[in-house]
Amino acid sequence: MKTKTIFSTLLRWMQYYFSSWRRGIGGNFAFTLIELLIVVTIIALIGVTSISWLSRMTEVQDAETTINLISHTLDWYDQMIAKHEMISYEIMFESGSLGFITNLNHYKKATPVECSFDFSTGTGILKSTNTSTGMWEVNFSTYNTPWHTTTLLASGGLLSFSFPSDSQKRWQNISSAIGDENMNSYEIQYYNFTNKDKNSEKEVYLVDIVGWNDISYESLLIRNILGKKTLQGSGVHIDNLEKATIFLEKNGKTMEITLSL
Repeated sequence: MKTKTIFSTLLRWMQYYFSSWRRGIGGNFAFTLIELLIVVTIIALIGVTSISWLSRMTEVQDAETTINLISHTLDWYDQMIAKHEMISYEIMFESGSLGFITNLNHYKKATPVECSFDFSTGTGILKSTNTSTGMWEVNFSTYNTPWHTTTLLASGGLLSFSFPSDSQKRWQNISSAIGDENMNSYEIQYYNFTNKDKNSEKEVYLVDIVGWNDISYESLLIRNILGKKTLQGSGVHIDNLEKATIFLEKNGKTMEITLSL
């Protein structure tokens, strides 16, 4: 409302000064020097105000996009479990990280594939922990588009991987299977979801995790197993929480989202 008031006032000033044209020599219309300077000043003020307003709007939209990404991801997982289309998930939020990893459908079976990922370099490692012989089939997809399939030894296998450089979305799914049996899978997401702003100045970092008890934690584990949801904060203390707030930062601007049971 304040920006609109400024714009309307400036427009009224411009209309006034435009209406104050004078007839010069030979009957031609002309501005006085003072009127020209005033018009130029008004145009400059409008330009500066518009740039500032657009910059604030962009920051607000970036914050809303990041917060909606996390909220919608959690809501979608919970809905999948409620529909019995998925049995469990675990999400780990860590202070200082550029994103989060979700372990899907790990319940009632030993996690045969473990995943670690370095968000700063965009590289990760898969490790198989199953004791059976044979080979796991591992499928990589980004934003539901398959891009790579490979194999991994069922026991003690190691596999390095990275995000494809031409991917427009910084989201990756890794699924594993042996024969017809699907095992656990992982989803890896950056807080800054698109590739267009993946330089260090425009990245989104998780800077703090605060529980309902006002204690800061280094990590937050959200787990939902067959509809039973828990939040666990880890740091100096390990506590079960009813809700927690994660604080994210981009270009010195802080945004927050509260997660609860």
